[in-house]
Amino acid sequence: MITYDSGSAGWNYGHAAIVRWDGDYIIEAWPGDGVRYFVNNWKIRWKTWKALWVKGAMGEDYTSAQSYARAQIGEPYSLTATKGQSSKWYCSLLVWKAWENRGFDLDDDGGMIVTPSDLDQDPETITYASSN
Repeated sequence: MITYDSGSAGWNYGHAAIVRWDGDYIIEAWPGDGVRYFVNNWKIRWKTWKALWVKGAMGEDYTSAQSYARAQIGEPYSLTATKGQSSKWYCSLLVWKAWENRGFDLDDDGGMIVTPSDLDQDPETITYASSN
């Protein structure tokens, strides 16, 4: 899931999370809480949102990405985290790393950081539901 709703200093950087298989819960990196398991309330939490599939991914890929993200629960949140480490997280880094661990590189521009927009714009993602 991604949204562009959250932001600061006039920049809507957005937010990203991994959705549990049944859609009821998410795993997200959240400021102050770090990586957490949280109720999936995106339809009321955010004004706009998108749900994404990963092209070519099978059930075991989704299960693995969810398991990878779940294994990070309790790790700290940090906007200075980098793609090369795995001990602190920001939202879209967690999603990217969970999928990269399965062989899917969802960073559209391949830069030093990965943003919710990178996940959204990557040619390997497909929007299957959205708020608009």
